Amino acid sequence: MPGGPGGTFPPPGGPRPGMPGPGGPLPPRQPAEEPTNLLPPLHEDQPREPELLTHYEPLPGEPGGPPLAEHAHAHADEPDGEGDEAPPTEGEQRRMRRKKIWRRVRRTCYVLVALGFIAPIVAFFVGYQMWDIPQPEQVALDQQQTVTFYYSDGQTELGKIQPEGGARTQVKLDDIPKHVQNAVLAAENPTFWSDDGFSYRGIAGAVWRQVRGKEGGGSTITQQYIKVATGKDEKTYTRKFREVVLAKKMSDQVDKRTILEGYLNTIYFGRGASGIQAAAKAYFGKDVKNLTLEEGAVLAGAIQMPSQWDPEVDLAGAKERWDYVIKRMDEQGWLDGRKRGEIQYPGTWQTADKWQTQGMADGPRMQIQRRAKAEAEKFGWPQIQQQGLKVITTIDAKAQQQLEEAVTKNMAGQPEELRTAVVSLDPKTGAVIAYYGSKDGKGMDYNWAGLRSPGSTFKPFVAIAGLKQGKGIGSTYDGTSPQTISNTQFRNSGNDNRCGKDCPVKEAMKLSINTAFVNMAVDVGLKNVAKAAYEAGIPQKYEKTEVLAAQDGVVGAGIALGQYPVHPIDLATAFNTLAAEGTKHKTHFLQKLVKQDGTVVHQFIDQIEPAFDPSADKNQQIARNATESMLQVAQSSGLPLKGNRPVAAKSGTHGIENSDRNSDAWMAGYTPQVSTTVWVGTDKTLPIKWRNPQTGRLEDIYGKHLPGVIWRDYMNAYLADKQVEKFSSFKAIGRADPPPPPSPPKKDDKDETTPSNPTSSTPPPSSQTPANPTSSANPTSSPGRKPPRSSDGEEPVPPNPNHGGGRLPDRDRTPKPPEEGW
Repeated sequence: MPGGPGGTFPPPGGPRPGMPGPGGPLPPRQPAEEPTNLLPPLHEDQPREPELLTHYEPLPGEPGGPPLAEHAHAHADEPDGEGDEAPPTEGEQRRMRRKKIWRRVRRTCYVLVALGFIAPIVAFFVGYQMWDIPQPEQVALDQQQTVTFYYSDGQTELGKIQPEGGARTQVKLDDIPKHVQNAVLAAENPTFWSDDGFSYRGIAGAVWRQVRGKEGGGSTITQQYIKVATGKDEKTYTRKFREVVLAKKMSDQVDKRTILEGYLNTIYFGRGASGIQAAAKAYFGKDVKNLTLEEGAVLAGAIQMPSQWDPEVDLAGAKERWDYVIKRMDEQGWLDGRKRGEIQYPGTWQTADKWQTQGMADGPRMQIQRRAKAEAEKFGWPQIQQQGLKVITTIDAKAQQQLEEAVTKNMAGQPEELRTAVVSLDPKTGAVIAYYGSKDGKGMDYNWAGLRSPGSTFKPFVAIAGLKQGKGIGSTYDGTSPQTISNTQFRNSGNDNRCGKDCPVKEAMKLSINTAFVNMAVDVGLKNVAKAAYEAGIPQKYEKTEVLAAQDGVVGAGIALGQYPVHPIDLATAFNTLAAEGTKHKTHFLQKLVKQDGTVVHQFIDQIEPAFDPSADKNQQIARNATESMLQVAQSSGLPLKGNRPVAAKSGTHGIENSDRNSDAWMAGYTPQVSTTVWVGTDKTLPIKWRNPQTGRLEDIYGKHLPGVIWRDYMNAYLADKQVEKFSSFKAIGRADPPPPPSPPKKDDKDETTPSNPTSSTPPPSSQTPANPTSSANPTSSPGRKPPRSSDGEEPVPPNPNHGGGRLPDRDRTPKPPEEGW
């Protein structure tokens, strides 16, 4: 075998197999057992790598290998630490760090994804084993609880609500027509018969809607039944998860027919009706077995939003929901062979007031109960009924009795067509102390129904608009009559000219001088008068129509005299703001909801705010100045309260268009303890007359007459056992007192002429307001007709050309000036 220079090398590892050796041929050798020999290094600074005999790479300087010089040159530039690699650059270090971070992130995500799948599955099975499903038999018993309403003391019972017959009526599934069942399934859960009690798609959709801030939804019938049966309705994912688990368990353990029967006997349909039988009675006055397909679809459509999709509440919305139900039934083939286009919305249904429940309060108290119930429904009426909660109202039992006696006494012997409405409020909280909406409580609630023009009771808001601009109650305006203002002629009652051309606001309020307030309204800005009323508590819109303006949005000068109609409850709220010295409270009937063990479930929380100015001091000062302007009205009208009690008040009258008769009369007034507003009128726009108890004759009604005596008698009765409270200290805004009259000329010894009486002289027009200011506002009256006289100096307000006192406003009519004399 060739070797290095000067000889040969033996084969590495010794002689090969088959070669002769000492003593003969060697046995065959196994390659795997061959040792590895190390070749000696060629140079001391060049260590030799281990080599297999079968492979040899020549080193530098060996034959076939690189020359030594080249090798040395290759290492000449290496730093200390022979053969060591150069350290990584800064960029390489950053890349390595990023790789480590992302590796950790990926591993964490893998773990979280695994937990996201595994944890819910584990939790589902744990909940499935631990949580018990409600039993339909027990659920039926739990639903048969009565809701009791109490007066503000929480002890005196006002009335009850319970389904007809003392409890809701349970019906068998076989007694419910198949088309009614299918209507409910189409509306709420078409896959009920085949699903597992919950819908994956529904849950995903509900989560997505909630993430976007919308209502969740997506519950199956079984889930809804679980929610009603357990009374748990918190808007939490934990409650929803528990609901899904129990729905699955119920579907596994309870027959589907039993679930559907329980659901139809417990779900809430609105109108206080829980269960399909009660709903059939409430909406159509018949048993469920007699419901048509069309009627069943109406009830099915109401389930999702029972307080809104009642045809009496929102007919358009109810029909739209009904169309949806019919469409879903058609898609499922559940129209009993009928064509969708042939099915029409039911033409008749029973009104809510005919659906009477046992134990409900009677007379005016029935409407109190309805108002309190409407407020309680915001917290979930099905849960209230299921738990049999106590509804504590704000009504003072003694005050309510006193109000009913005052109304009954003064309405006795009066014309049958007369109606009255009264609201009495606590200025400190906005709570309704006593309430009278109508005599029997079964029909119209006149505090909320229709719109009534408030007449001169609106004049305090003109004063407030002036006070906000620094014009005090001593400011003067031309109060002569008649006057043409804003291209329209206005008159005082009987052309009263007692206040003259420099009529102070406070005096004009006491004498109810129309022309002075119209001049002031034009001076301070008609829209500012509307704004002051809005700030006090008059809603800015009824439905979609602005309240204190004409159809085109223009505010007429007649706003000063209460031209634009409002609900009595809203005027009462606005006066209560003045009684609270500018603090705005929410008018409310519900005090709290209480469990049978006394635990408070919900309690009214008043969200107070300053009405007229962000500054508390300024706001209080404005309201207190308005109060000061009304302190002499009750005395001037012959309606002072007993004990010389301070009281601020304002009467008002509204006239009928093209007539010298009145349609509405008002009295509103307050002390620091109570604020009360009274309206008297009719269902239609009719002249209102009362039988004067002193003369026995029928006479025109003005604010100080029937409304005034009801107000006075109730206020005296309510305050009889209460200390006399005075209003806070009066700090005037602007001028509080009118300027002194001009001094009479000094008598000259040579002049024997007697000076004219200062009180009868005619001073020059006020510098604050021109005698005949102009405005672009719509005219509210026209000249020519002689106005009726008023014994209390109050002029009936110009009638609103768009609507009368007892009618809903006709928003389609074009405004036109009322007839002459107003």
